Amino acid sequence: MKVCVITGTRAEYGLLRHLMVRLRSAPDFQLQIVATGSHFDPRHGETWKEIEADGLTIDARVEMLLAGDSPVAVSKSLSLGTMGIAEALERLG
Repeated sequence: MKVCVITGTRAEYGLLRHLMVRLRSAPDFQLQIVATGSHFDPRHGETWKEIEADGLTIDARVEMLLAGDSPVAVSKSLSLGTMGIAEALERLG
């Protein structure tokens, strides 16, 4: 069974990490990881590196952050993320 985990921040990755490691090792599951959001932001430490350091493979990367935190910038980032995740899920099947 395929299980796709979408992670966008260090905070929720920390909560999901142990589950993801167990899924990766379970013979009945195929773990797929979509990383997005602040994982790719240098201001937040490029935490995608932590995912890979934990021995997990990022199957799709969705860039979505735009400069600024105005309502318009946040809405545009959300739109980019939604489109990117849809495309990633289609590719991962």
